[in-house]
Amino acid sequence: MDEKQQLQKHLEKLKNMSESQQKLSNQIFEFKNDHQKNLKVSQVDDAGKLEREKLEEWEIKCEYENEDMASQFLIVEDFKKTCKEAVRKKVELSLEISRLLNKMKELQYGMLSKPQSGCQVEANENANMASDMSLLQQSTQLLEENGDIVINLQWAHERAVKDNVKMAAEIIRLY
Repeated sequence: MDEKQQLQKHLEKLKNMSESQQKLSNQIFEFKNDHQKNLKVSQVDDAGKLEREKLEEWEIKCEYENEDMASQFLIVEDFKKTCKEAVRKKVELSLEISRLLNKMKELQYGMLSKPQSGCQVEANENANMASDMSLLQQSTQLLEENGDIVINLQWAHERAVKDNVKMAAEIIRLY
C-alpha cells in the first residue's frame, strides 16, 4: 500500500508539474507580448536590459522544470521496470492458481472415491490449498491495481514531455 501511495504522489506531482509548465508557458507568452509593447513604447536601453534579464530568469525557471521532469522520468522508467517484473510474476501466479485449482479438483475427486478414514487428512490439505489459492488471488489483484497506476503515470509523463517540447519551442522563438 505504501508503494502505491508513493506512486500516486509521483503521479500527482507529474500532473502538477505539467500544470506549472503550462502556466510558465503562458507567462512567457505574456512576457513576450509585454516585451514587444515596451519596445514600441520606449527604445531606452535600460528597459531593454531589464526585459532581457526577465527573459533570462524565465529561461532559468524553465531549465529547472526540465531537469525536474527528467528526474521524474527516470523514476517512471524505474517503476516501469518494476511493473514489468510484476506482470511476469502475475503470469507465474496465474499459472500457479490454475495448477492449484486442478490439484483441488483431483483431491475432491479422490476424496469421494476414498474411505472415510482418509477424509480428515485430505480436508486439512484442502484447507491449506484454499488458503494458498486465496493468497495468490490477492497477489493477482494487487498486480492489476499496480498496472492501472503505471498506465496513469505513463499518461502524465507523455503530457509532461509534450509540455516541455512546447516550452522549449517557445524559448527558442523568443531568441
